[in-house]
Amino acid sequence: MIENLQKTFDFYVCSGKLGNGKRKHLYIEYKKDLVNHVIGINIKRLRIKNNMSIEELSNLLNRSRRYSFEMETGRLNISMYHIMKLSVLFDVPLTYFFQGLDKNDYIL
Repeated sequence: MIENLQKTFDFYVCSGKLGNGKRKHLYIEYKKDLVNHVIGINIKRLRIKNNMSIEELSNLLNRSRRYSFEMETGRLNISMYHIMKLSVLFDVPLTYFFQGLDKNDYIL
């Protein structure tokens, strides 16, 4: 699944005829979106693996259900505070949430 996301984002990053400065901006935005999606996918995997509903996760994070949903779908930038909280909650290392990313996904 993550490999498909990578291909999708690379396609959008490379396509389109944009002005000089806008191409780099678009590239950065899609890289950021890719990172958010991968983190979200890994959060959702943990939640499901632990038989936890999205409501239960929201309550543990002291956030709304909508926040948890948008976090899992990569629609928002999750804070390191919440990644650390999830790491403790699910007893996984911080690096777990970044599994599936290549070092090139972080280059801006």
